[in-house]
Amino acid sequence: QPCLERQKKKLGSKFQGIVIDPSAPIQMGQVAHKIFNSTQIRHDLLVDEFFVLAPEIDNTNSVSWRMTLLELFRTEMIQFDPALHIDVSFDTYGIELGIF
Repeated sequence: QPCLERQKKKLGSKFQGIVIDPSAPIQMGQVAHKIFNSTQIRHDLLVDEFFVLAPEIDNTNSVSWRMTLLELFRTEMIQFDPALHIDVSFDTYGIELGIF
């Protein structure tokens, strides 16, 4: 917790959202899930009504780990209702954006 307290002092406020980098490896998602799955840490780092963006470029998988993580935020880590998940696809460019 001391590291978390130092970070909060540096930032000065809570995060309003999370963007999952399209080039991030699955291990980064596993770490993010472990961190934000803690109610106390999530409360310390995020505003009450936060958002999560998960852009995908040229996704060849039917369901990527980023979209799975986005769904975990929506179903397991929500603190407000309603929690909606929106997928926006631009097929011409091979881009998909998951929003929670």
